[in-house]
Amino acid sequence: MATDNIAGHTAAQNTLGEDGLRDGDSLSPTTLTNLIQGAQGNGILRYQDGAYGSTRNETNSGNQPGSIVRASSSTLTVSGGFVVLDGALYEFGSGVGNTVTLDLNNGSHGSGALSLSANEEAVYTVYIAPSGGNNKVYYEGGSPVDSTTGLYPSASNQYLIDYNTGATQDNMKTVVLAHIRVEYVASGGGSNNLNITEINDKRIFIEGSADYRVPLSVGTITSGEIVDGGAEGINTIAHLNAVHNENGELAVTDTVNVHWVSHPRYGAFAQSPPSSSDAGYGQGPSRGLDRGGGHAADSFYFAGRNNEQTGHYAVRLQGMGVDATSTALTTNGTWVVTADGDSFFMLSPNSGVTITLNPERDGSANYKFPEGHIIEICNHGTGSIVFDNQTSPAGLNATVATTERATLIYEGSVWVRCNYPGGATGPAGPAGATGAAGPAGPAGATGPAGPAGATGAAGADGADGADGADGATGAAGPAGPAGAAGADGADGSDGAAGATGPAGATGPAGATGPAGPAGPAGSGSVEVMKLNKTGNAYMSNVPYNIDVLSIVDVGSPNWTEITNPATHPSISINPDYGIELHDTGYYRIDWGAYLYGVAPVTSVTGVIVQYIVTTNPPNPTVQGYWDRSISPNQPTGDMSYNRFDNALATNQVLAQAPDFNIVIPVDNTMTLPHTVYLFVKAEGLPTSGGGQFQVRIGTAGTLNSVTISRMGDL
Repeated sequence: MATDNIAGHTAAQNTLGEDGLRDGDSLSPTTLTNLIQGAQGNGILRYQDGAYGSTRNETNSGNQPGSIVRASSSTLTVSGGFVVLDGALYEFGSGVGNTVTLDLNNGSHGSGALSLSANEEAVYTVYIAPSGGNNKVYYEGGSPVDSTTGLYPSASNQYLIDYNTGATQDNMKTVVLAHIRVEYVASGGGSNNLNITEINDKRIFIEGSADYRVPLSVGTITSGEIVDGGAEGINTIAHLNAVHNENGELAVTDTVNVHWVSHPRYGAFAQSPPSSSDAGYGQGPSRGLDRGGGHAADSFYFAGRNNEQTGHYAVRLQGMGVDATSTALTTNGTWVVTADGDSFFMLSPNSGVTITLNPERDGSANYKFPEGHIIEICNHGTGSIVFDNQTSPAGLNATVATTERATLIYEGSVWVRCNYPGGATGPAGPAGATGAAGPAGPAGATGPAGPAGATGAAGADGADGADGADGATGAAGPAGPAGAAGADGADGSDGAAGATGPAGATGPAGATGPAGPAGPAGSGSVEVMKLNKTGNAYMSNVPYNIDVLSIVDVGSPNWTEITNPATHPSISINPDYGIELHDTGYYRIDWGAYLYGVAPVTSVTGVIVQYIVTTNPPNPTVQGYWDRSISPNQPTGDMSYNRFDNALATNQVLAQAPDFNIVIPVDNTMTLPHTVYLFVKAEGLPTSGGGQFQVRIGTAGTLNSVTISRMGDL
């Protein structure tokens, strides 16, 4: 039958229950001592108080923790569970869902047991202790009485003082499960002649359900709600101490912490910082308001001491304050930021405006923040945001420039900054379209007429001389005069052609058409490192938070001369190309090494190509970086080769490692600028069978470029 789970204690609803707390019941002092234990947080923790679909409305059925039923005339079955004793959680009775058998005749299960005589009765107290007994379940026998005299037996009380006088223990707490009434039985009751007649439940349970809290406020109640005015939240220990005219006295010298629910205090947006007495102090320019004009309704606070134990801080355990005002900040100002105030600042100072955010300090100039507190700052404006610009002692004084984001972390004594790297630069945008061609210039003037053709010589019956030919490109020359009449004979020769007139002058060039519009801006790579023949490379003014990729054309000089292996079985590229790194950080170099066949060769075996990054030219050693080899005999992993023989054309890659990369750390222990060199060497070239070779540095597909990346800070 379903009952209130404490009805065994209050109304004797458990099996063999007789006494409860009803009118007419015998009130046991155990009820009062258990209540006092419960006030200190000691008692049984029930799974059923959290599992609302379980058999939670029962007294001694359904595996109720601590419930007791009669197993025989002198033994009891006790259901296991969890108990809290003096702030520690213990498992008793073999734990939830299990049981143990408590034998009232077994001296190892308890103490105080006496053998009963005829007509005698006694009360055994069954309780839970931190150790010993039968899986932490004990009994303690009381003194027998003669029932024919009308006396009721008294319960024992040694467990209230020291439950195990024969041992030393730190935790002295106990919680009573039940009073067991026994009477004399001539047989079947074991060595002590016990017969169990009553089981009176005395269990006490500690709260295992939701923890309901009323938010604290110095305001009143209006329309059935606690008023949450801007100056009425309780956010700090100072606020807690001031809730009464008789101020509380929780001081920084006291090792007492506290947590509670309230709402953050708030004001109205202002371009100037508030004073410490203004609502919204400790937050940003919005003073606790969001963009919609609302404020945080409820927060869960914890207050403790800073690492130096010179000041109290209070923090919100759920949610963080955010100031993301959309209003531009037009005036320089210094805002004090408190641990219970805003933690995220997304501000837009105008050009020339500096906004300073100073984390709160106590009277000893120590920060009033817990270790690990984080403040995020994003600068969406064109001015500057400065964090912790304080003196005596000097603060971090970190500037967050326009478009930058920074994380500020309190490590327990000072603030440190963690930058966010910028995203990788995108490819360059396409070039703008070519402007349209200008109009054609005007046609040149016609050339002058050619001179007249000469008169042909007279001949017999000669025909008229032919007209002079037209001048080239000029106007046609006039016809030559008719030849004189002559005797019949051969025709007179034609008149010579008129000379070609000069070409007309070229017309002026058409005007250049307007330039096409510029292509959209790409996020292409910014070149910050250059390689040149002198071995110099340069890097300057690279923001720490930008990941810069640069593809550097190292040109054809990074090839060796064409070599005949019969005279040069080992060839190498001297490391003429230095990469000079001017700042600390992680740098990545992407490049490749190639053995290049220029003239055919019958076969190649045993060739080793080494490519090294070194800081020690002209004697390259690995220097703690990389030394990789490729060989036709080992075509695996990131190495590959093509066999080179007479069947292939010239100019073939014989062996290659095109996708090699290294990451070089440069720290402040190194002398800056720090220079590294690329080195390639081929050994074991065939000395017979013909062939000519080169070794080359480059990247896949180009053989003349190297990619350099700055990966970030150390």
